[in-house]
Amino acid sequence: MGVAPRGYEQARRRARSLGFDYIENEQLVGLSAEKRLERLEALVSKGVTGDAGARMAVLGTERRPPFLLSKLFVEYEAATKVETKDFSPSQVRVWRNGRSRAVAELVKLIGDKAITDLTLDDGLDYCEWWRGRLVAGEGNAKNANKAIGQLSRMLKEMNIRRRLNLPDVFKGLRLKGEVEKSRSPFEAEFIQERLLATGALDGMNEEARLILYVVARTGLRLSEAANLQPHTVHLDTAIPYVRTFFSLEEDGARSDSDNYKRTRALNVDISERRITPQRQR
Repeated sequence: MGVAPRGYEQARRRARSLGFDYIENEQLVGLSAEKRLERLEALVSKGVTGDAGARMAVLGTERRPPFLLSKLFVEYEAATKVETKDFSPSQVRVWRNGRSRAVAELVKLIGDKAITDLTLDDGLDYCEWWRGRLVAGEGNAKNANKAIGQLSRMLKEMNIRRRLNLPDVFKGLRLKGEVEKSRSPFEAEFIQERLLATGALDGMNEEARLILYVVARTGLRLSEAANLQPHTVHLDTAIPYVRTFFSLEEDGARSDSDNYKRTRALNVDISERRITPQRQR
């Protein structure tokens, strides 16, 4: 006699090894008699009628364990580690804090229910909770929409990976009133005569001073320059360049994606192959 498999994932893998997708018994009984008979015949033809694990896998008697809302971020972080492997410690902190906070807020509001029990009303309740905060002067529409977007993306990702068939509970939910504030650039004269004037940066430590020089000469974002790594700087090419990765959350920017990659050509001293500050004339 076989030993029953421990856990839903093991039952699912066993079903696949026997030539079937794992379908829970409640759904299996809704299939045609022909489909159900096919599974029973497979147990007989493969000689595993006495194997409790095989019966459980083919007949779908192992229930999917509940996936609690409080575990959403933990599961999401584990499933998307490849996306954050190049983050700096600061970027990881920002990435983690916003998402874990949004999950905690939702759990506090609607309870720690199974993710498969989430409804459209839950998404609307969270949106209305944020609307109430805005009316009370607590927060702004940009932060609200960011939190809603983060929850939506986490649920969509885990919906696909866990085969949960969830409704899109945050579809179309976005608070109006978000104001995008563009940053005014410094005038070239101000940069040359004030920021890069002789002795103007003497009070800064060397690392901070060099970061400012890099930003001034390349147009990189502050987080891009601060998080440059040796393998992302390519100086031994016809056109020197850097590949950068930065967090839009960290820089306060807004986009459909939280993170952004780009390639940036460098204005360097080719003879020395290093980025240098503009010399005063």
